[in-house]
Amino acid sequence: ILSFHQWISGQGRVITVREDNITILTANDAALTGDLKNQPYHKGADPKVFQVSGWQSSSQSFTWSIQSSQGGNYKAALLCEVKGLPQNIPVTLELSAAGKKINVPVKNGRWNRIWFPGLLQLPAGTVQVQLQMRQLPDSVKPAISTYSAELVKPAVEQNITARANALRSKPAWLLNSRYGLFFH
Repeated sequence: ILSFHQWISGQGRVITVREDNITILTANDAALTGDLKNQPYHKGADPKVFQVSGWQSSSQSFTWSIQSSQGGNYKAALLCEVKGLPQNIPVTLELSAAGKKINVPVKNGRWNRIWFPGLLQLPAGTVQVQLQMRQLPDSVKPAISTYSAELVKPAVEQNITARANALRSKPAWLLNSRYGLFFH
């Protein structure tokens, strides 16, 4: 039985991996350690509903319980905003599951989808996926806000990209016409 806080936040539930699509692990659904804070939805608030903010040290982490029927290798991405890093000093974020780890360096930037290089190997069954920051010098205090982590099999991601590219229209007609676009 989940506590009211766990039920309302989504923490403590098992997320089923979608083998045929992108699996979104929202930060709000993770078990949070340290002083990480959920940003609940309020009218007129920032559109990044349910982001988690206050990520500043390697002692803080996000942990999701996921269940995969097949397991396999997955591409991983993180939707986050990074502030407060000194120029040219990236922070390394680590995503791990079942003893396998992938890392990505991140720098200051507004809300971006950051892809981890390499693949995260997930076994079939239920596993804990953890996102944490690697050790930082004491003088570096980033301010990272996180919306979600995403997992997708490479073949599925290629299929989604191919379908999206096929739906794009060709804008050459606009160049050849005597009309243009005006934004006010």
